[in-house]
Amino acid sequence: MASFFLGDTGLHTIARAERPVVLMRAGQGAEGRRRHVVVGLSLHGPQDNLLEFAYVTAFTRDVPLHAVHGRKPDGARAATGGDDTARDTMERARRELDEVLRPWREKFPRVKVVDEIRLESPARAVVQAAADSDLLMVGRRKHPPALGPRLGPVVQAAAHHAGCPVAVVPHE
Repeated sequence: MASFFLGDTGLHTIARAERPVVLMRAGQGAEGRRRHVVVGLSLHGPQDNLLEFAYVTAFTRDVPLHAVHGRKPDGARAATGGDDTARDTMERARRELDEVLRPWREKFPRVKVVDEIRLESPARAVVQAAADSDLLMVGRRKHPPALGPRLGPVVQAAAHHAGCPVAVVPHE
């Protein structure tokens, strides 16, 4: 239950920061390092800040980067397509993920990248993928000032439920 609560200061900071913010729970230290980092990708819109942060982090730590994309199967097509719909969704997501990662793989050829498509909610996909990682990196779209902090479901889930430190990286 304690992992669900993130203080007002933490929420305000990650919702408004212009630079990446890393959240760590008490007791999350270097002991028990797992030797890889995870980045959650939505594949919709530019994410250069997030990908640069992820690749530079993996490069400087000399650890593999696990790129994860969660996508629910298309509900309208699932009603008529069965297994073909899941296969089509996976193939489409695979092509999109490859396209997004290609320039970064060329720019950082020494970074070993493991990419994964999960047919489930993006929030669940990234939290589960990070269960055995040193760091989870997720993006947050920059928003104009609003009445209160606006964080998407993936950032909320990562901040509240990831078992490792979480870096929230603002991007366009």
